[in-house]
Amino acid sequence: MPDDDSGDVVCWLGKLCPECGAMPSEGDERCWRCGAERRPVDEREAT
Repeated sequence: MPDDDSGDVVCWLGKLCPECGAMPSEGDERCWRCGAERRPVDEREAT
């Protein structure tokens, strides 16, 4: 099996837009695709 440095797929789930699933650009407060506000994973789980 070749080395894969991409990491485990699960580790990226908390970074995806909760509305459309797009991978946001670092530092953006809103999703580039749908405009949804980005919130830290901890805040999303509390609601």
